Amino acid sequence: MVKQLHVDTIVIGYDHRFGKHREGDFHSLVALSKEFHFHVQEIPASEIDAIAISSTRIRKALSNKQLNDANTLLGKPYILSGIVVEGQKIGRTIGFPTANLEIQDPYKLIPPSGVYAGYCDIENVRYKMVCNIGTRPTVNGEGIRVEAHIFDFDKSIYGLSISLFLVQYLRNEQKFDSLESLKAQILIDAQQAQSLVSLD
Repeated sequence: MVKQLHVDTIVIGYDHRFGKHREGDFHSLVALSKEFHFHVQEIPASEIDAIAISSTRIRKALSNKQLNDANTLLGKPYILSGIVVEGQKIGRTIGFPTANLEIQDPYKLIPPSGVYAGYCDIENVRYKMVCNIGTRPTVNGEGIRVEAHIFDFDKSIYGLSISLFLVQYLRNEQKFDSLESLKAQILIDAQQAQSLVSLD
């Protein structure tokens, strides 16, 4: 590592082991650092445990639809990033076209089904949006979809990578008797999202 990567500093967890039979530890690196002239820093147990606890709390908050708590722990809105793909274009027929997001990261935690207020970044411009995560029961959808209606935006962005920032959980996903009933509810969701989200 010193010869090929020109390592200056190695940061190691308090319980990290390496080498044959995992005999190497922090003290081994300290001894080697004197011979090969690099620095060693150990992360104490308390810091590692705090990170692990925070990650667990964030995942639990997201799974329980406690988005405000998750965002507070993160210090920023929860982000879903992916590629915009073609959908059934049903939203377009009721005046609410959506960007359907294909999440690229297979390990990304998708929040529970529901409607979320937030904003998105598209080509370095920020827009308010309302996002639905779920199966779209009103139109007999299949599989979990992430789709966002972006306010004051009408460009074609198929194939573009965008990020959705989830700011506020609004309501559960539900099945409506008709597309007209769905449209009426989306109007309410849109008004809520616009009033709740700030781009400042």
